[in-house]
Amino acid sequence: MTTVKGQTDNGGPGSDWGRGVFTWRFLLLSIVLPSLSAIVFVYLRPGPSLSDDPVLRASQLVASGVPARAKQEIEPWFHENLDDVFAHRMYISTHCSISEGSAEGEEKHGDEELLKFYENLRSHGSGTRKDLANYGLGYYWFFCRDFKRALQCYDRVENKKLLFLNQSRGEAYASLNQHEDAIEAYSLELQVEGEVDSKVLAIRGLSESLLRLRYWNALEALTDDPSIGPLASGNAQRTVLLRRARFGEYFGFFVKTYLAALRWDHALLALFGSVIWLLVIRWWDFFEKEPIWITVISVGLGAVVAHVVFIFHDVLSLWHHIGLGGSVLEDLVYCVLAIGLVEEVVKILPIFPVLILTRHINEPIDWLIYGGLSALGFSTLENYFYFSQLGTHVAVGRTFISTPLHIALSGMLALSIPEARQRGWNPVLTFLGSLVLVSVVHGLYDFFILGPWESARPVSVLIALGWGMAFMAMLENIHTLSPFRQKAVSHSFDSTPWFVRAFMALVIVVFVLNSRRLTFDEATIRFLVDLTVNLLFVFMLIRYGSVRIERKWRRMLV
Repeated sequence: MTTVKGQTDNGGPGSDWGRGVFTWRFLLLSIVLPSLSAIVFVYLRPGPSLSDDPVLRASQLVASGVPARAKQEIEPWFHENLDDVFAHRMYISTHCSISEGSAEGEEKHGDEELLKFYENLRSHGSGTRKDLANYGLGYYWFFCRDFKRALQCYDRVENKKLLFLNQSRGEAYASLNQHEDAIEAYSLELQVEGEVDSKVLAIRGLSESLLRLRYWNALEALTDDPSIGPLASGNAQRTVLLRRARFGEYFGFFVKTYLAALRWDHALLALFGSVIWLLVIRWWDFFEKEPIWITVISVGLGAVVAHVVFIFHDVLSLWHHIGLGGSVLEDLVYCVLAIGLVEEVVKILPIFPVLILTRHINEPIDWLIYGGLSALGFSTLENYFYFSQLGTHVAVGRTFISTPLHIALSGMLALSIPEARQRGWNPVLTFLGSLVLVSVVHGLYDFFILGPWESARPVSVLIALGWGMAFMAMLENIHTLSPFRQKAVSHSFDSTPWFVRAFMALVIVVFVLNSRRLTFDEATIRFLVDLTVNLLFVFMLIRYGSVRIERKWRRMLV
């Protein structure tokens, strides 16, 4: 995995990044031939049994990251079912899943064409068709986060008992923090006879709004109802159990949730990514590697303590509901405090049992190693949740952007403790100052992903790349302080070729998994997208995969 050279310091740190990666031989043997082999393998294996249901097929295509193909699949069915509100919901949600600058070649959503279609339908239609046109426009504007315009369109629907209408109104009101109006709308949806799905969504939304306003009597009555209680949101059910001090049932809720939703392919991807980064973290520990058993336990502890985030939010919900509020300032504060601060505190916790119960933290780099291992466990569980919610197409990005950022943030925070010792600073104040810094960086990363500006999402990638560069420079620097370093010579450690191969392996695993539910052409499109669009990640891999330790012992610099 590693090329190691002891040498005289003739160049700046990292001057040999990516040595041997951009040669024709490496590209041919490590990228081109594995790609062709994977394509041939998928082509020759028996094709999947594809569903004849266009809705199911479209859902599979969206989850696999080819939404433009999903829209093509569902469009004929949609035009055959223009009087079905569910058809409009499915068509619009599929359309809006195609991001701007889509990897499938679409520069825009095709929004003008869709809006023109619905304006035409509204102008020339009557009765149900006209109502569905107004509903469709509202549903589109809801996806665009223009909730007021969505409500204006919903209000033009004459049939107030149209399926999904009041449920959609409830969602728009809730997004505007008008939860009294949302409760009224959800309640009206429950009185409409027909589609079960609309009632399921209405009950979930109703429970969330009741929780937001802390209407405990109404919320407890809802969750106690055996016919609808199990359909309430997980947040609402857990908070009610906490309020009633039924702690055994509360913790059992987590276990039941995992068992009910376990997907082996998503678990495989999360574990595969975890193994990649576990090997990288162990490789960073050059002069005295930590025992494999304690590194694996540390990753496991990181996954276990990840649940503290849920518990914290549930406990806080007893007094004050937190979440994205719709305004820029509220969302930024939420991302920094409720996501960044809480997650960084939780991720650092597993270091302290290792510190107290063992003697393995015996050089400065060990703080970084164990902080990174804990963050890896946290990220592995988080990745599994994201794969389950969004599909396999986010696996490469989550593994090679989000996971290393988690590791780098926790590693830097852990290093504040030996840094304070080295400089004679107050350890508590140093740790708290570092915690504020990593929480802000973490929060900004999430804010640009979750916030209202879709075009600003690349900023999150830049944040991750920039922090990764600083983290690796720090890692190189603290190795100069290792008591296990025997000679004051410079060292170059290069695992970049292995790192790029690991990246390639994950892309191929995602390709093979996608081929189980997509046609060969569809799966190949997604495979090529992962290879080309994710080229930016390779630049980050180069920095994480190459370390140069200077000849002299130096003080740590933050």
